[in-house]
Amino acid sequence: DPAAVAAGDPPEVDETVYVASTARIRGRVGLGAGSSVLFSCDLHAEVGPIVVGADTNIQDNTVIRTRGEGVVIGRDTTIGHNVRIGDSRIGARSLIGIGATVAPGTVIADDVMLAAGATTDPGQLLEGGYLWGGRPARILGPLDADKRAMMVRIVEGYCEHGREYRKAEAGQG
Repeated sequence: DPAAVAAGDPPEVDETVYVASTARIRGRVGLGAGSSVLFSCDLHAEVGPIVVGADTNIQDNTVIRTRGEGVVIGRDTTIGHNVRIGDSRIGARSLIGIGATVAPGTVIADDVMLAAGATTDPGQLLEGGYLWGGRPARILGPLDADKRAMMVRIVEGYCEHGREYRKAEAGQG
């Protein structure tokens, strides 16, 4: 409903999506099935859209703001608490750690872990299959089987949290 979007109302979303009542969503924001936007997040598509893939979780206090082409986040990805994201692309099956900053123009490939507190430089490309960290982010090592398994467990856990929150808010919990 264009009028609802113009009024700043939450977008119509798939029934499997969870958006916390304290989250603010403004502008053109698309949320894939099973995704969640948790407490006190601020997704503001000022210019370009924000597109979030299926089963992706955006954790508490994260701010995503577009001032250019927009933000696309792939499926099965975790965006940690207190993350700041500008216009960028984040691949599938990735994890953006707590307090990280993704600068405008950053392209993060599939299967990337960006460590807590790390920052990217504007326009930086993060190659897949690696743990990146630091300011600016650099490769710290390959993503081994244990790290990949942990990333899958986090996505599965937050999908379950989203289902539980939806049930509780619907009075079914």
